[in-house]
Amino acid sequence: MFSFRILLVCFGCCFLGAAPVRSVEEQFFPNLEKVTDQELYYKGLAALYPKRVLFEDPQLSPLNDYHSATQVEDLPRQTTYIRIYRLNEAKIVLESHLADAALIIDLRYLRSNLAAVDIFSLLTLENTRLSLKSRGNIPMGLLESPNKAEAKRTAPIIVLVNRETAGPFEAALAELQLSGSIIGIGEPTAGRTGFYQEDPVGIWTVNGEITASNGESLIGKGFTPRIQIEIDPTENYLSYNLYEAGTPIEKLLREGIETVTATSDKPSKNESAHTDRVLQRGLDTVAALQILQ
Repeated sequence: MFSFRILLVCFGCCFLGAAPVRSVEEQFFPNLEKVTDQELYYKGLAALYPKRVLFEDPQLSPLNDYHSATQVEDLPRQTTYIRIYRLNEAKIVLESHLADAALIIDLRYLRSNLAAVDIFSLLTLENTRLSLKSRGNIPMGLLESPNKAEAKRTAPIIVLVNRETAGPFEAALAELQLSGSIIGIGEPTAGRTGFYQEDPVGIWTVNGEITASNGESLIGKGFTPRIQIEIDPTENYLSYNLYEAGTPIEKLLREGIETVTATSDKPSKNESAHTDRVLQRGLDTVAALQILQ
């Protein structure tokens, strides 16, 4: 009996000795050795403060799906910046800011099937009106304005556009610039102001279009902003979408904003790689108008 007990104890010792010794960290935090101290620190902060700390692989993607029709920011020189995502829902926001001292409206990457006469009539200067023409067949009601808008502006509005700005409303931009109500900045727009119809052999041809009061066709040519900026597609995309990815808008402006006299469309020595040159030129133009007034 005594020998059996000794044998059992020895067998138990051999069994326990065969299992590897694991630390508390390895038992409760497997693969901990694969995580760097820096990752562990920041992920811990992100877990403790989820609303204040975001730690993940950098991605250039929107933080939301444009849940709002517009985004409004305050810029230097008492300037209000309005980025429009959905034109048909922007009227209330525009109305609430028409009395602001300086206004920049960003229509880059905006696409809409509307002429939005009632909305763009808000941007007219005193003693001017938005008057568009049409030829051929256009959708019924396209040029109708449900409500007469009274002009409240005495200074032109800065409007930012690019080659992705597309729709019948391009004609409204052309008319507003002709009347001096806006100053366009950026690239010529897409020129999608025409309407098409399929003929019997299956070819789609222009069946109608809308234009500014001068009757000039914008099909394939687009609205030409008064201040044109040469910008390559990569910079065009990044300068706009860095803001969408969460970059504060002031980080996209040139340092030393108070000294705004730039006239060249080439990057200046004070502009970094992430400077939104189109937006910066808009702010420069605001400063120039304020000085002239």
